[in-house]
Amino acid sequence: MTGAIPSSLLIHTVAWIQPAVSTDTYGNQTRNYTVGPATSTSITGRMQQDTAAEPLADGRDPLERRWTLFTNQAGISGYDRIVFDGITFEVEGPPAPTYGASDFHHAEVALRVVSG
Repeated sequence: MTGAIPSSLLIHTVAWIQPAVSTDTYGNQTRNYTVGPATSTSITGRMQQDTAAEPLADGRDPLERRWTLFTNQAGISGYDRIVFDGITFEVEGPPAPTYGASDFHHAEVALRVVSG
């Protein structure tokens, strides 16, 4: 990899969770993020909050937030999760790889956490 985000800008350490995949009794693929061969790997990146929703008028508090993870780590998929500062994020869609003049430079990973 010739190009990459300089390590001095990757100030956060996050857990990259890859689910264990199995088949249920109906033949459907299921993903488990907590047991079995699910893997957790520490990677560096830069977390950036993009949006935060306000409480709704009817009293519900959605606490919906969208973030972006910038990282030199290749291979993150839309089924993975990221844990940062005690918050678990779902990867929202496939990450956007960014390329330099000749090869992979970094990934921009859209993240979403919803509670409430």
